[in-house]
Amino acid sequence: MIIIDGPTGSGKTTTLKELETLGYKVIPTYTTRPIRAHDFGTIHVEPNEYNAVFKENKTFADFKINTAYGEYVWYLNTDDLKKAGNMSALVGSIKITPTLAVYANWVLREPLFKVFLNVDYKTILERTKDFINGDENAIKDRLRRFKKDDDELQGLKFNANFVVENRDMGIAPHVVADLIIENYQLFLKERSVYDEANARYHI
Repeated sequence: MIIIDGPTGSGKTTTLKELETLGYKVIPTYTTRPIRAHDFGTIHVEPNEYNAVFKENKTFADFKINTAYGEYVWYLNTDDLKKAGNMSALVGSIKITPTLAVYANWVLREPLFKVFLNVDYKTILERTKDFINGDENAIKDRLRRFKKDDDELQGLKFNANFVVENRDMGIAPHVVADLIIENYQLFLKERSVYDEANARYHI
């Protein structure tokens, strides 16, 4: 299972789209926030729907996030995670990734391949200005999140299995996806060798 992390606007959603075209199943995230035109892999739910799923104990890593547009809930569905395999991918976050890493290893028995898209904040802001259509809240929201999340993002980068160094976003999305898959396959191979050696040791 691949989880893609990085600052807001670093290309996580675009990378997820590329992985889907290469045969990877997208694990959706759910949110009470209205869906935007460029959203992908995100499903909108009404607050009462979220409450019902929460009561059934089918939410995973649910958290509230404050944005320039209001406060919303994000979560994963445990049923989606149980169906996930090593040809699955999702977009992570500073709140989802650490918890999911433990869950994947100990409950799903699926290795979690953590990818971090390392893009300069300046590059992200320049690109944001190109498509916000005068929406100043978009810039304010990203500036606020850069400042608020920087320490946690550096932690995700440090703990990532693979860091895509794409500071100026000069690497094309399909190349980023190819690099991720190449390194993911190496990760799975190394994991398989480790498991085999460990099994022999216990015998």
